[in-house]
Amino acid sequence: MSDGIPKPLPPDALTGPAGPFPLMEQAVATAETLRQHGEPTIAQTALGIARAHLGEHETPGRPNEGPIVDWCLQGLTRIPAHGDGKNYLPGWAKWCAYFVMQCVRQALLALGPGGALLLLEWLRISAGAGDCDVLWAHLEALGCTWPRENGALPEAGNLVFFGVPGKLRHVGFVSRAAGVLVFTVEGNSRDRVAEQTHNLADPACDVAAYARLPF
Repeated sequence: MSDGIPKPLPPDALTGPAGPFPLMEQAVATAETLRQHGEPTIAQTALGIARAHLGEHETPGRPNEGPIVDWCLQGLTRIPAHGDGKNYLPGWAKWCAYFVMQCVRQALLALGPGGALLLLEWLRISAGAGDCDVLWAHLEALGCTWPRENGALPEAGNLVFFGVPGKLRHVGFVSRAAGVLVFTVEGNSRDRVAEQTHNLADPACDVAAYARLPF
């Protein structure tokens, strides 16, 4: 694409029978068929679901716990990634990435039987991706990411990652971008689902990169 946002089909090494995402090409084709029939994009639906949870927060005095965290963890594979042991506990999670993954999961569930293939591949992508670096690595392997230095602004429904690759600290949805401003909806932002504005011209801004959903 001329705007710098990558939109390749995944290579055969990833999508073939031996690859980690063997049905991705069929999933991409399914998503395109849905769009041709007037369905909103998965990213648009997921962003709408994220907005519907604005203001929901952790249980006061119990960091990384509460009904919103429980919702984020539904139906997702949890792999302890932070080394502190707490990720083994039911209902506890550093939940920004789980929030993103759950919003996409719910968008796919809303498609009913027509979204089954998409859901299957998303669950493969999100396996173990409660860690931002894992989610980034899976999307990068599918050719869905680009660095902030690319200069291409993200679109509504894209993902924005914060920190540095290998030590990414946070992820959220882009709601829109204009000039040097990126507007977001983020889970686990000051312990709640919140809208934020990030100024790319601010030296303290640690936006690292963006990603599109693979379908």
